[in-house]
Amino acid sequence: MTEKEQKELAATQLINRFILPEEVAEGIIFLIKNDAVCGEVLTIDGGMSLKTIT
Repeated sequence: MTEKEQKELAATQLINRFILPEEVAEGIIFLIKNDAVCGEVLTIDGGMSLKTIT
């Protein structure tokens, strides 16, 4: 992926950067460790899904 493509992709995120694998892992660990959380969907996309809502 070129630097230009990386910048364009990062611009689709509300946080204006790539999401780190560690950030995704932290969300997964939270769901696994917390017995009180059941049947939830945790969206870890840097806000990309919020930008697509019209």
